[in-house]
Amino acid sequence: MPKTAIEQLSGNLRKDIIHGIIKSGEHIKEKEIAVKYKVSRIPVREALMQLENEGYLVKIPRKGNFVRSLTRNSVEESLLIYENLVPLILNDAITKYSKKTYSDVEKILHKIECSDDSLEITDLVWDFKKKVFEKTKYIHIFSIVENVFKQSMRLVSILIESMEQKSFNVSSYKKFMKLCKKNKKTEAIKVFMDFLKIERKLLMGMFN
Repeated sequence: MPKTAIEQLSGNLRKDIIHGIIKSGEHIKEKEIAVKYKVSRIPVREALMQLENEGYLVKIPRKGNFVRSLTRNSVEESLLIYENLVPLILNDAITKYSKKTYSDVEKILHKIECSDDSLEITDLVWDFKKKVFEKTKYIHIFSIVENVFKQSMRLVSILIESMEQKSFNVSSYKKFMKLCKKNKKTEAIKVFMDFLKIERKLLMGMFN
């Protein structure tokens, strides 16, 4: 089904916010967005409302829409939500992985290893996580995890860009998939969560 103008617009703006093209605290002006994308202000207003509901924007009365700033507390809270929900998803999803799941993941991890583009790597990391989460029956929990992760993608992109070695180490992801393939679900989830702790430490370290 083709995307509506609102979906396309919100998708483009969301991507620009995640990748830091539109900065934290930046004022999003309806008129400028309408001119840039050659649409009326009605779909712009709807798209901005959607992004506000998702937590990307904050609307200030008589001033307009601004990109929500990432604070230490907000990121820490998001990571706590993420870390508590991910094990539920993985516990349900792992046993449902198919040959295609493993094949698709292998291709994604190969792309990550071959890339030195921080924005591309950030997107590919989510592609990997989406692939290992999507078999879950917990659709609502998956939706929450997706939104929480996308909120942190702004920091992930900045973190990768700041590294001297731009390549992203996927060894933990590979180990996770190998354990899943051997039906060692408990061990696999532990590997995944241990790596999340490392990610948390790096992300929170950006606020020091």
